[in-house]
Amino acid sequence: MFLYLQHVYNHQEVRELLGRLDLGNRTKMGQKGSSGLSRAVSAFGIVGFVRFLEGYYIVLITKRRKMADIGGHSIYKIEDTTMIYIPNDSVRVSHPDEA
Repeated sequence: MFLYLQHVYNHQEVRELLGRLDLGNRTKMGQKGSSGLSRAVSAFGIVGFVRFLEGYYIVLITKRRKMADIGGHSIYKIEDTTMIYIPNDSVRVSHPDEA
């Protein structure tokens, strides 16, 4: 049996959740490694996922322009996108034909 729960986070709940994740991911004094969370990219949406020779990438909308309002809904044009390698770059296996 599956139980489907839906929760829509408001702005304050998102900030609190990110604060807890940041605090929980900080390294202890004297340890090497990353400290907390850092913003990798700001995006407006996800276009999709692609798989190349080295693995999967996520395609994000990084720039948009409002084109119209239809029935109270905003319509945007995608101005720019970026692709981010999903696993951390430290685990990337290089392939000579990837470029």
